[in-house]
This record gives sequence, structure tokens and C-alpha cells, in this order.
Amino acid sequence: MIDMIYELVKKREKQMSKTSKPCATCGGPTTMTAEVDRFEYGFPLTVTLSCDVIVYNCEACPFSFTDQQAETAREVAVEEHLRAIAPRPDARKDQVAK
Repeated sequence: MIDMIYELVKKREKQMSKTSKPCATCGGPTTMTAEVDRFEYGFPLTVTLSCDVIVYNCEACPFSFTDQQAETAREVAVEEHLRAIAPRPDARKDQVAK
């Protein structure tokens, strides 16, 4: 059991690393954590999309934030979703011909 806990702690330490980005709220030091971001997309019908992002967690206050790379990852997830649901041009020709 102790070995399993040790492995989990080591894995978490690998995922987290110090960063030079100060906290946007208090200016304190932050650590980076790799996380899966799940978010809703669409209206009125919504789907849940996900992407990998880096989250900056302040060590001095409870504030967490993401940066432009996370926004780009979210945009890519939306674009992939839209490409997946878009009708192919060949499919439309088949439907029109019938």
C-alpha cells in the first residue's frame, strides 16, 4: 500500500513543475499541472468536448489560471468536432441525385 502511495506522489510531482509565471491575482509563485479540460460547446444542443491544458496553480492563494496555449487547445477541439460533424461534399451530391 505504501509503495502505491509513493508511486502516486511521484507521478503527481512529475505532472507539477515550478514556473516563472506569477499569479495573476496576488503575484505569488505558481506551479504547472497538466489536466484534461472538459467544456460545453454549442447552443441550444450542447456537447462536451475535452482537451489537454496546462493549469497554473498559485502557491500563495487559491487562484488557478490558464494561458493562450489552453485557449488554442480548446479552439482545436472545437474545430475537430465541427470537422467530424460536417457533411462531406460527396454525401451531399448523392442525396441531391436521389
